[in-house]
Amino acid sequence: MKELLRSNDAVLISFVSALLDEEGIDFMVADMNMSVLEGSIGALPRRILVGEDEFPHASRTLNEAGIGNALAEDAKACADAKDNTSDALLGGRISVLQPGRRHRSGSDAVWLQAAVPARRGEKVLDAGAGVGVAGLCLLARVPGSVVTAVDIDPDLCALAEANGARNGFADRFTAIEADVTAPQNVLCAKGLVAEGYDHVMANPPYYEEGTVRPSPVSASAHVMASDGMEAWLRFCAGMAAPKGLVTLIYLPERLPRLLPLLDGRFGGIIIFPLYPREGAPATRCILQAKKGSRAPLQVLPGLTLHGAGGAYTALAEAVLRRGAGLDLDR
Repeated sequence: MKELLRSNDAVLISFVSALLDEEGIDFMVADMNMSVLEGSIGALPRRILVGEDEFPHASRTLNEAGIGNALAEDAKACADAKDNTSDALLGGRISVLQPGRRHRSGSDAVWLQAAVPARRGEKVLDAGAGVGVAGLCLLARVPGSVVTAVDIDPDLCALAEANGARNGFADRFTAIEADVTAPQNVLCAKGLVAEGYDHVMANPPYYEEGTVRPSPVSASAHVMASDGMEAWLRFCAGMAAPKGLVTLIYLPERLPRLLPLLDGRFGGIIIFPLYPREGAPATRCILQAKKGSRAPLQVLPGLTLHGAGGAYTALAEAVLRRGAGLDLDR
């Protein structure tokens, strides 16, 4: 049998057992007797084991229940990698190691890549890629595409490279450690290619220094210098091919600061709002623009993420769980 889950959380063990029962999946909870003998229930972990042929079904069941990060398929790898955890995305199609005590990629990265209209054979650059979530989800969605991930953090780059291999994309995914605000000759010496990418996507830090007080864990991911966005867009323009597209996910309230910085670099701007529920203000927006274009700005209706009952809407579910793309009408 194969280990599906390892936990000392009795409630989680009970919940997962009930899920597997409902799905008709045969399983075994191991190490229960050991916990009793040691008198340490809640201290020693228990393991849920399933048959090799049942493992994919069981994994999907946990992912669909929203507890994919509890999967123990790679428990040893996670333990060897300090405090890293294993997280599943796109209904289990993608599995990534992420640092447990630092900023972690989530749904923003999935929304970002879903808006990139990449095609087979096209090259995509993911700026500030972290552990590679956006790029790996794009590779799963667009067969034959090629992704280069760039991040300033060497530890995150190492995880991104490992995640590429972990998901079977070693031949189409490369991670490069570099500071996107560095001069272009420095970036090219690192292996990046000026004007070499059909698409550049980024989830840049949302805030300028002095406007918020972030936690030490998330500071580098959420806050940039006052001139930082100018440098990020200079990087995007320098790396995008002629008529290439840049796609960003950003805060709506920060658009007045962002839009003027696109002048002279990108046009044909499309803004696609993401609303948490019907009637609520957008909490995120996707911005896409074409290098060198002079076409006017468009604001699209966008997407409502949750219905009245709190469940994801059909399109949101398709993007997050099944790897669908977003149509920004290019």
